[in-house]
Amino acid sequence: MKSFIFNPSEKWFKGEIILRYNLKTLLKLILFIIILPFAVLYYLGKALWQSACWLGKNLWQGICWLGRKLWPVICGLGLLLLAFWIWLKGLFRKKAKPAEDPQTATSDRRRNWMWLLILLLLLLGGILTWRSCTSKNNADEPSAAPAQVYDNSFDRVIVARAYLDGVQTTVSKDCPRALVGFKFVNNQPVKDFNFTGMTYEQAIQVVAEDWKPLVVDNLSADVKLSEQQMAVVTLVAMRMGKNGFPRSTFLQKVNEGDFDAAGKWLLLQKKNGEIRKVGEEPTQYFYMLKLLWNNQLQIDDLLDLPMFSYRALPLDSLYHADGSCNFNEHIQQMLKKGNFTTPRTALEL
Repeated sequence: MKSFIFNPSEKWFKGEIILRYNLKTLLKLILFIIILPFAVLYYLGKALWQSACWLGKNLWQGICWLGRKLWPVICGLGLLLLAFWIWLKGLFRKKAKPAEDPQTATSDRRRNWMWLLILLLLLLGGILTWRSCTSKNNADEPSAAPAQVYDNSFDRVIVARAYLDGVQTTVSKDCPRALVGFKFVNNQPVKDFNFTGMTYEQAIQVVAEDWKPLVVDNLSADVKLSEQQMAVVTLVAMRMGKNGFPRSTFLQKVNEGDFDAAGKWLLLQKKNGEIRKVGEEPTQYFYMLKLLWNNQLQIDDLLDLPMFSYRALPLDSLYHADGSCNFNEHIQQMLKKGNFTTPRTALEL
């Protein structure tokens, strides 16, 4: 309570001001004032950390790209400049000067050998850097044995199924990590599989072996697939099922080695081969498979996208007039938005 006296135009007024406090509201206000700086610091630090990780990742990818694309040019120019510098240095040394004693001549030869050793070390370092940058691509190159490629690619299948179909919340007490996507394995509920006492990797191996005959036995032994292509083939087999996959035109084109035509047949068909009319979800699902098949999108990129984010894509924006996939900046931004967690978080990667 506060007393006051007011005197406008020589007239005096006397009164009191009474302030009433709501303790609950006051407590909320105090807590807000206390928490606000910490929240700002937390989100600022998180944003800075994510920005630093993104910058480091993209810088390394840029260095690797330069190593893959421009390595021969850079190496050739470097060798030419070094050769020119050595020639120029030798040219100036040829000037008339007093005869050198044997000890000085030996020292010059040692210096020449030292420069040669440095050159060899630089060349070796460049080769090792180039190989490290290209090792990822080499690992994704086609291999001769479909069964081996299938085994190597199944981790990518796990990531893609997590993004496309979500995660299984629990498997068993001894296998706490989510057995992703496989709510049904060849029409058998995944909960009916016995994973007791298995690690996550062992549980995944059980599922991989269960799907392997459907995929590998129907592929030609002569077909050459990269790990990403094999992962897409496996995803298609899982989606089409044990009856639809073997008779699909997609599989036929893959076995013929016509991968471009195979991409156009990433869709569902009837028993007689006619294209099946499907709803929104299958259209969006196979659109994502086409992006992966055409290498417009990498499976590793799915790790940081919210699961099911593709379900928000408008159907009329997925394809161009010629039937090719529309993967513009707007769609890329839409895929980054969603209410679900990412496969990286769900799989604890």
